[in-house]
Amino acid sequence: MRWLDGIMDLLDVSDTGRKAKDLLCKNHTLQDEIASLRLEIDAVKNQKQEKEKKYFEDTETLQKAMKLKEEILTEETMFQYTGQLNVLRAENAMLDSELENNKQSKQVPETEVESDRSRLAAATPDRGQGQTSQRPGTCLPESKRREVMLAGPNEVRCD
Repeated sequence: MRWLDGIMDLLDVSDTGRKAKDLLCKNHTLQDEIASLRLEIDAVKNQKQEKEKKYFEDTETLQKAMKLKEEILTEETMFQYTGQLNVLRAENAMLDSELENNKQSKQVPETEVESDRSRLAAATPDRGQGQTSQRPGTCLPESKRREVMLAGPNEVRCD
């Protein structure tokens, strides 16, 4: 029986050796899987970093493009407003010139009216009070004569 116990012991040792071998094999397989998973994690991290880098580059590119478009829009707006301002300045200059011409054209009649008034005033004391005149407006009182002189001789009626 000893012999049988020895074989049984050998079988136990051999079973234990197989189990140990199996465990070593499983351990090695698990370590390989862990190494593979670590490589996969590293690859995912690298992909993530590349995507982030590309995202930041794209964001930077978009920001530059937006800034450039904003500058172009600003320049176009300034150009448009400058054009409008130049048109308004030209119109203002034209209106100023027209106003100056109107002022000058009004000064001439006023000067003529003053001259006519002076001549009328000079001529009035020389005439007798009983005389009638052929000149328009002389049949009117002095205040009306001034109005006549301002209005013009063709518009006067003696009633």
